[in-house]
Amino acid sequence: MFLRLACVVACACACARGECGEAHAQLTVATLRNASGHWEARVRLYQEAAPPARLQPLLVDVRLASSLCGPLRSHLLTVTLSGPPLVPPGYTELSGLGFYRLYEETITWPEAKSACEAEGAHLLVLNSEAEATAIQKLIQRHPSVTPWIHIGFHDKIKEGHYVTIFGETLTEAGYTRWDAGQPDNLGNEDCGSINAKTVGLNDLNCATHKFAFICEQNFR
Repeated sequence: MFLRLACVVACACACARGECGEAHAQLTVATLRNASGHWEARVRLYQEAAPPARLQPLLVDVRLASSLCGPLRSHLLTVTLSGPPLVPPGYTELSGLGFYRLYEETITWPEAKSACEAEGAHLLVLNSEAEATAIQKLIQRHPSVTPWIHIGFHDKIKEGHYVTIFGETLTEAGYTRWDAGQPDNLGNEDCGSINAKTVGLNDLNCATHKFAFICEQNFR
């Protein structure tokens, strides 16, 4: 018995600086019984791109479920092929982390949160020192941005209990380095930001403090 399943992923147009190219991926899965009578699933992934498109990381998940009903055996092979979202213009890919865009426009924290969500992204959530270092290099390309930058955490639910916009504690998120003397809750500061120079965490007033902000779009 030999079964063959082929999935063709629709081409995606990757645009940057006014240029477009097509990236194609084709996934082929073949199942067969080997000489010992065991079933094997063989997966091949072909990915190609026409300039100026770049190959993007893809995640392949293959699952095989078998069932026996009398003398008949059935096999259900489920293959999921997923990749990063299309990147809106103006975003920067930081290798292995995600896509980011720093807006120099100064607005309040709630306005920044809404602005990111309106384009399918979210306010930056730092998950590691490595990500903080990468963000610091991104900020250095915008020397006029100072002193603070809105990012996605707050203590609006419970004073002093800081959580990300996804409800994680800062410890669960993976980044807890506060700027010197912070948080100080000076003037009812319940929203989160980072120091544009040190990338240390800081609290600020949600309604009155207007600063630049960073939107993030994850790979997956």
